[in-house]
Amino acid sequence: MKLKSQTIPTGASGQRLMVALEYKIKPQRGPTQSAIPEMVNIIFTSTAPARVYERDPQLVFLIGGERVRPVPAAVNDDYSRLSSDKVVTQTVFSGMTEGTLRRISRAKEVEMKLGSTEVKLSEDVLSAFRSFAACALNGN
Repeated sequence: MKLKSQTIPTGASGQRLMVALEYKIKPQRGPTQSAIPEMVNIIFTSTAPARVYERDPQLVFLIGGERVRPVPAAVNDDYSRLSSDKVVTQTVFSGMTEGTLRRISRAKEVEMKLGSTEVKLSEDVLSAFRSFAACALNGN
């Protein structure tokens, strides 16, 4: 299952940041247990006039005043997509557990820091995360 890319306004001049979620099912044993995602992949795509993220940017969510650090992030620079406008596309990969996804989906406000980019997730992005979580976690 995959969440369609959502735009995260960063306020940075010339940067466009998108986030997508996807998961693979981990089968559970026993007739009463349902399948849940083993790990939810978080894929950020940044386009900007220059590189924004270094090799291993730190990803942190602030949920209810508590810092939550998902799986360490890694960056893939795609210079093959360098356009005549000199726009650099970077893809940042990370992951979170179903517990982190559940916490984000239940929160009223979530702040996120990816490298030097700090944002409050919009209601549209949180709503998309909630819909994704409802499907991924089978409404649990």
